[in-house]
Amino acid sequence: MTNGESKYTIIKVETATGNIVSVEDENGQPAKRVDPEEIEMIYDKAGFTYVTTTCHSHSSPGCVYVWIRGWPFKICTPQ
Repeated sequence: MTNGESKYTIIKVETATGNIVSVEDENGQPAKRVDPEEIEMIYDKAGFTYVTTTCHSHSSPGCVYVWIRGWPFKICTPQ
């Protein structure tokens, strides 16, 4: 996933708990965890473009809320 060959990122979140199940590309290659120094370097030089925010709620049922470029989506466990 770090060679620039990926076209998609798939983030799997357990809706009941909010735990991250996996972060991988369309070929099943896992994403690389990044250290704070690399993130700081990006902030200092190029900055970031906002894409998404993901939040979890322990409401009944558990729900994951995803804001993609400002549009909110709600994904919940079946009741």
